[in-house]
Amino acid sequence: MTQVFLDGKEVFVKENNSIKLIRENPFFTKAGSSTLNIVLPMHIEQNIKVLGYINRLDCIDKPITMAAKIVSGNKTLITGEAIITEVTAENVKVQILGGTSLMNFHNKMEDIYIDELDLGKWGMSYAGSSQATNVVYPLFMALWYDYSLVGPGYNKDRKQEEFREVLFGLDNEWVAFPIYNETSGVMCNDWIFRSDPENDYKIYLEPRVNIGDEVGNGYPQVRFVVQPYLLPMIEKVFKKLGYTIDLNSLKSNELFSKIFIASANERAQRNKALPHWTVKDFITQIEIFFGATFDVDEDSKHITIMRRSDYISRGSYFVNEILDEFTISKDDNKNALSTSNVGYKEVDKFAKIEPWILENAKHKHYSTHSEFLKEYYQDTDLLTASQSFYDKYKGYIIHIDDTGIEMVCKKPEGSAFEGGPTPANYFKDRIVKNNSELDIELKIVPVNIVKQNAVAVYLTYENKDSHFNTYVGDNYYMSAPDYPVRTWEEERATTEENIIVDVEAAINGEENFYDSKDDLMRIAINAGAFSLHNNWIEIPGTESTPILYPKPLVYSWQQEFNKDAQPNITSYGLNLCVGRPTISLATEVYNSEPIVDTQKKYCIKFITDGILNPGYKFIIHNQTFLCEKLEYDIKDTGLEKLVTGYFYRLEE
Repeated sequence: MTQVFLDGKEVFVKENNSIKLIRENPFFTKAGSSTLNIVLPMHIEQNIKVLGYINRLDCIDKPITMAAKIVSGNKTLITGEAIITEVTAENVKVQILGGTSLMNFHNKMEDIYIDELDLGKWGMSYAGSSQATNVVYPLFMALWYDYSLVGPGYNKDRKQEEFREVLFGLDNEWVAFPIYNETSGVMCNDWIFRSDPENDYKIYLEPRVNIGDEVGNGYPQVRFVVQPYLLPMIEKVFKKLGYTIDLNSLKSNELFSKIFIASANERAQRNKALPHWTVKDFITQIEIFFGATFDVDEDSKHITIMRRSDYISRGSYFVNEILDEFTISKDDNKNALSTSNVGYKEVDKFAKIEPWILENAKHKHYSTHSEFLKEYYQDTDLLTASQSFYDKYKGYIIHIDDTGIEMVCKKPEGSAFEGGPTPANYFKDRIVKNNSELDIELKIVPVNIVKQNAVAVYLTYENKDSHFNTYVGDNYYMSAPDYPVRTWEEERATTEENIIVDVEAAINGEENFYDSKDDLMRIAINAGAFSLHNNWIEIPGTESTPILYPKPLVYSWQQEFNKDAQPNITSYGLNLCVGRPTISLATEVYNSEPIVDTQKKYCIKFITDGILNPGYKFIIHNQTFLCEKLEYDIKDTGLEKLVTGYFYRLEE
């Protein structure tokens, strides 16, 4: 016997009305369970008690929804919401939506913006501060004072380790890498290297509090911003929307857990690190960036985000009693990343070389990195080597075949480290089809990373700081646009985030809080690595000495090699194509993506008992298929055993 319940009360379906139950696979359709129209006769007293005299209304101004479920043989076939789709004098038609279908109902996630959700603030603990708490200065100052006021006898090496863990720890909620705010022209999270004469002139990493040597008015001159890890921010967004979330499939990945949002926004509100995207856009970008599927249980308000390779490996069915099968369509627009051309919407101009340049440049190939270095280091002087290589190969694109690294030659400008062979085309599009047009354009993009060749080293002597410039190795900082910033003194002592400067301009549309925010989320990778290089440094009054400076390394693509052509450290990348580094989006997403033949869709009718999960694999004729959707018929007597399924071949 089949029973239909609305708001916990049973209603009766039109006699001989078969209910079509559809179970869809979010891998393909971004939908879950649903029914087609269920006809409820309005001459039945019980239906009137549940629905009222809805059939007497002249019109329905807004959708009417009710909690719903269908039960047959003591088994619940679907739970969700019943949507009233049609009302006549005789009947009311309802459709039940459950799972992801309900989440997408009326595109309700299109009207919610992730940077407008109240996600709370970053931890603020700054004793005695009377300044505004809608910026992260108090957090910065608390960290700074906690580090700088080291008491007598305290282990400074241990304190430095703690400080580095706070700013660059892999298990934290956020990091604080140096980043240049292109919109305001402000450097945030800047640091210095400080030499400690009481500890063998060891070099320590410190945040730069002031731009110059003078203390000034006591307020920090250098901006401090928080850069949150991406996965915890995903959790916070959906928790705010009322869902619990399971990200274990992504968290267990070696690369995904290290990705953070490269924000240059100084605001204390967590949401200000996010782009101005709707939740629907956010879901789409997460799916195509991680190669993930959203599995939504609307009844329990629980979301599971899984890598698609993990999603389809949860179970399988063997289908034996087949009654009919045929090919019904050709559909190459399905959600199959493995067979799609994919590229970033925007990257640094050297990161993706335009096709016309690739076609018209000359190409030089080296089998190995060792072979390349052997020619490059023919001259012992690096500047001479860079200049010679530039003169010879400035019209070439250099290829290292065993690593997949490509380089172009930049003209040396005063330093060997500002020219010569330079990695390029590392974020080239992933092209797997004959045409070069992109099927998928990623809006989660790598942040621009800029190399800085020299920094100031500070020496404290007689309670005064003196500094001198010396080369201490390549330093990398990030550069990204964001909101304009105001100075500490201009910051109002208020918790209101949006402050209109000119009301007339706002009315005329000349002032908008989102004008300065582009449509991209910029990210980088915290590899948990610090520089391992020793450098000689001249400290006044002492002999030249080698130092090990604590330079944190931020990544998006690079793999460092030493002069023996060996990788210095294990690296991670956001590359879309296989090569160096060996752990990248290419290896973790696109090369791991299930390969689905979407050119042919198969309609197969078969006999089965019970409700099957369309997200499992189906073994049919000893071949593996992925299911797009299953269609069941529910009669008064219960669930029919004949099922219609729509499938695509899976290559294994």
